[in-house]
Amino acid sequence: MYDEYFTEEHHIFRATVRKFIEKEIKPHIEHWDEEGEFPIELYKKFADQGLMGLTYPAEYGGTPCDIFMYVIYTEEMVRGTGSVGLVSGLGSNAIAMPPVLKLGTEAQKQKFLVPVLAGEKIAALALRNLTRDRMWQTSRHGPSAMETTTWSTVQKLSLPAAAGQTSLQPPCAREVPATKVSASS
Repeated sequence: MYDEYFTEEHHIFRATVRKFIEKEIKPHIEHWDEEGEFPIELYKKFADQGLMGLTYPAEYGGTPCDIFMYVIYTEEMVRGTGSVGLVSGLGSNAIAMPPVLKLGTEAQKQKFLVPVLAGEKIAALALRNLTRDRMWQTSRHGPSAMETTTWSTVQKLSLPAAAGQTSLQPPCAREVPATKVSASS
């Protein structure tokens, strides 16, 4: 349908991502789903393949690429895993890290962006509803785990608020133990 946009490099990348998913995810996805588990060691495995940092600058550990590489990655993840939750969890940096990259100081990029792209920390996005003074968080765990997430784990950055905003609750990265996290925990 849109093959005219893909080069030989894109096809090689697709085959590489597909092979990685076949080896690291497909054999386990049903078990993880049945048990309500999300194996956090996947962050490091994906980072080691350069997949955590797609589109991010190399100087922060990213893998610069064009939009079609990212499209291929997303297609293969959804096709290969059948799990939007897994894809969303592994892709949490795509929503949490752009404000750090665009607005953060160099020290903040080193402190938060580099370890997330290396798979050593997990990114989450914290937003504040200024009209109701309630905090909401998207996380890799899904709705059941969000209920038990405490705000003491959230590290707030000091980024400038955009024009017209009274507050900006930017993304955070928190260290996590190298164990499986259950959605029921």
